Amino acid sequence: MEAYQRNNRILYVDDEGALLSAFTALLRKEPVEITTLQDSTKIEQILTEKGPFAAVFSDQRMPGLDGVGVLEAVAKAHPASIRVMITGFADHNDTLRAINIGGITSYIAKPWDDGHLKALVRESVHRYNLAGENTYLLGALKLANDSLKEALDGTVTGTVRLLGDMVQTLNPDAGMRATRVRQLGRALLEMMPEVEEQERREITLALDLAFLGIAALPPWIQVSLNKQGFSSLERFPVARTHHLIASGLVKEIPGFENVARILRLLGKNYDGSGDPTDEFAAGEKLPLGSRMLHILVELERKTTEKFRGREMLEWMLRQPAMFDTALINRMLKRPEGQAGEASTSDVGIDGLKPGMVLLEDVMNSENQCLMRAGTAVTVMSINILKQWHARDPLPAKIRVRVQR
Repeated sequence: MEAYQRNNRILYVDDEGALLSAFTALLRKEPVEITTLQDSTKIEQILTEKGPFAAVFSDQRMPGLDGVGVLEAVAKAHPASIRVMITGFADHNDTLRAINIGGITSYIAKPWDDGHLKALVRESVHRYNLAGENTYLLGALKLANDSLKEALDGTVTGTVRLLGDMVQTLNPDAGMRATRVRQLGRALLEMMPEVEEQERREITLALDLAFLGIAALPPWIQVSLNKQGFSSLERFPVARTHHLIASGLVKEIPGFENVARILRLLGKNYDGSGDPTDEFAAGEKLPLGSRMLHILVELERKTTEKFRGREMLEWMLRQPAMFDTALINRMLKRPEGQAGEASTSDVGIDGLKPGMVLLEDVMNSENQCLMRAGTAVTVMSINILKQWHARDPLPAKIRVRVQR
């Protein structure tokens, strides 16, 4: 599947040539491609020849086809295009017709304010491409999901695991964090035998997919995260809510509605504050998986060499508005050594298992680094190393950390 192609094309329709020229001149330094049309009756022709446009701006009072007619034609041909009415006549009826028939999103009066118009052009292009990228990502996920289902003989669980492992390939730092959250979450689930099997399965799948949204972030953010580390995530608003992206992707998988909701609400505090703001849920109304992940993600994010996990949990226990303290108490009562100690071992390629952590770089015969030290081993990474090993033998032993 080809990469998403950004659309920066703008169309302005007006019967006054001077205004068409002024519009073009105003936006000459903007990163957009301007097309103008003076004969509104040729709207369908230009949409066919040069469309779709990210945004279409149209005058209302014109001979031939008025602005409502122009924008109605745009709505029928390319419904995703952002449509804006520009007119010197503040006619209430025209405005209502434009909203109801042409589906306009904005209305500008003549003479326009240059700064306002330029800002609206930028916003329109951004909105169009944001929606387009989301549609593209959903389509890409569907193709990947279909392909993985065939490769794994229809095993949905296996498909989900590989989707989660994609994060490791794109961003090793995020992959390590995802692995630690997954291990902690499964250890916590083992302490909760009362959780029914279906809910347990949904929580396990959510643990596997909690960081999937990282894989769907734009490439320029991926580059920054890889260069500056996962802590730079806070600099990018869309990246901070990557769990909402993950939820949007996962909900397209049949039967994953509850998994998607767990991911969607994992940023919620126990008192109901936090993202997403368009849905209120608090306390026991929040899914158990969301409450668990809210604790685990924050625990992993804030734990440092100086501020250990148990100290972090003790701090969380004093924040009842943010966290489910009953779950934290369960975690604190875990016997020492359970699901926490690790040992070092030297294993061959065939001895690698998911969950191990590489303690040294894996190099090929040409001294190229295939996987860096610190990478959490996944099913996908094991398969990649085995494929390399079949063509170009790798070291007989690889040092790893094994979690017990």
